[in-house]
Amino acid sequence: MSNRAHFYATSWAIVKAQQDRWKQGQVQGKPEPMCCHNGLASFEALDADPTQLVLAHVHWGTSWAARQAFEAQPGVLAFGEPWDPIPPAVIPLLEAFRQGFSAAMTAFGTPMKDVPVATTDTVLAALQKAQPQIAHELME
Repeated sequence: MSNRAHFYATSWAIVKAQQDRWKQGQVQGKPEPMCCHNGLASFEALDADPTQLVLAHVHWGTSWAARQAFEAQPGVLAFGEPWDPIPPAVIPLLEAFRQGFSAAMTAFGTPMKDVPVATTDTVLAALQKAQPQIAHELME
């Protein structure tokens, strides 16, 4: 079974709750998948306003019940399979990441092509534009 990542747009509060379940599972010997995130704000800013949107990803493996419970929460938007069209609702978040990454690369002397995330992109193509350093996790 593949243990590739599944990507989501959701609030920091939802990501933090999944991280807390992971920590509790470690203590109790009941493993829960860890939810990783990329945000456009510091931890302090996220804690001050946990409703802020972040890019999250989870390697669910065979934890079907945990995945279904996570995805059923209000405010969790699953990106879908790598070949699916990117959900239009996540484009503003991904575009903000893409612009930030592009600015950072330009500052380091390695400018990138300026190709915005578009509704015609697949999930994989959109992540490769917005967060190329983690897009490979869709395929592992």
